[in-house]
Order: sequence, then structure tokens, then C-alpha cells
Amino acid sequence: STIHYKFKSAKGFDKITFDGTGITIYDLKKEIIQQKKLVKSGYMDFDLIISDAQSKEEYSDDSQVVAKNSLVIVRRVPLNAVKKQKIQPQRKAKVITKEPPPNYICYRCGQKGHFIHQCPTNSDKSFDLLKVKRTTGIPKSFLKTVDASEIDKANGTVMVTDDGSLVVVQANTSEWEKLNQLKQGSTMSDITSMLSQLAIPAGLTCPLCSSLIRDAVSINCCGTDYCDECIR
Repeated sequence: STIHYKFKSAKGFDKITFDGTGITIYDLKKEIIQQKKLVKSGYMDFDLIISDAQSKEEYSDDSQVVAKNSLVIVRRVPLNAVKKQKIQPQRKAKVITKEPPPNYICYRCGQKGHFIHQCPTNSDKSFDLLKVKRTTGIPKSFLKTVDASEIDKANGTVMVTDDGSLVVVQANTSEWEKLNQLKQGSTMSDITSMLSQLAIPAGLTCPLCSSLIRDAVSINCCGTDYCDECIR
């Protein structure tokens, strides 16, 4: 899947490629920062403001999801700049305060509770920028929660969930055993029964019927996927 983006001063669009039907603003910002190599001194003193290229509406929450094939406009602003924007009547303006929003996760350390310019690791030049990645697309059954003290021991394999928990990916033995049973030959009834017991990743589950999405249909307003039969 792709999303095309353009800085206000740029003439053409660039693209970000990812798996799935959408990507969070957090991950989109991270991909743009890495692709454009915007951080050169090991310290990030700016933020990216992303808005829809057609509606001009700004994405104000890093947990919001941008649907695939979207066009967005990117602005680079200082961290201490107060965002001035025209918004729809039903939405409230959000400005940078001492306390970050509940879903805000620091790009540098992957923790909640502070903005990146307040990150405790800013004075530590040995701390790798963007060291902690997100768990987008990985089933929860394959994730194991770890303590922050284990980051250095994990050799860069530690990831952060949407709620700010630190996790590592581990093999799900029970799921592999079920798949191996399918390979060894079973009746259609056995296969149907086994498949029904397998954990379905959240991104592949229909919100209406709670089953594996069939003939997926993506809704433009929120980027959520549903079964074609369920949404009609």
C-alpha cells in the first residue's frame, strides 16, 4: 500500500510504502523523517504537521489512521511553535501544552508522558534515534511485554504498542502447531474447525461480524475495512 505526500514547498509528491490498509500519523511521520533524512545532528527540534491534500483538514492526533492511496501535505514546524489552524465547528483546536495528549508517544524513546524536546535521552548522544519501532500489523498473540531496562539487551528488536507498552516479537508455538496439522493432511471438516480456532489479526477482522474480512471494502471517512456483505 502507498500514501503520497508533499511538503508545501515541494513541486511534486513522494510516496511511502507500507503493509495494510492504513498507517497511523505517528508511523507516517517516522517514515517521512527517515526517508528525507531530516535529522542530521541526533537531536530532533521540530515536528511535522500533516493535513489532507483535498480537504485541508489537519490530523491532530498521532494515533489517527490515514487510509492507503491518500494524498497529504506536510509542514515542518519548530517544537515550541503554537499551531494556528482553521478547523471545523465540531472539532476543538489542540495546542502544545506541558502535558502531551494521552496517545502521544515520544519519537526518540518510544515512551509516553513527554514531548520529544523533553525526552530524558536528549543529552545522551549514544541513544539511537527512532530506536523503538511500532507493532503495526503484528498479531498480539506474537507479542511479549518487556521492561524498559531490556531495550539495550534486545539489540533493537523492542517495539512499542499503541498504548505505549514495550514488547518483543516471539514465536506463537500453539499457532504453528495448528498450521503444521493442516499440512499433514486432514479432512475438510478438520481443516474448517482448525481454521476457526486460529487467532485472526486485528487488522483482518471485520468490526461488524468479528470474523475474517470477506471481499474487503475500505470506508474513505475512517479507512476502516469491512466485509462487503456486512457494510451494504
